[in-house]
Amino acid sequence: MIDLSKMTTEKRNPNSSNLSSLSIREAIELMNHEDYKVVDCVKEQISNIENVIQICTKALQKKVE
Repeated sequence: MIDLSKMTTEKRNPNSSNLSSLSIREAIELMNHEDYKVVDCVKEQISNIENVIQICTKALQKKVE
């Protein structure tokens, strides 16, 4: 089971600590660069995501029957 208290989703991102001092273009490029990290993380977890979806689907099918 995942310990939600250790999740870092709301942690400050040091890469964007100077966001307010960046030009608009630099800020957009930074956000775009950070977005790519999400894609890589999801790619690494595809098997786990698939497993969760299969478990949820089976549970929902049992409830409907």
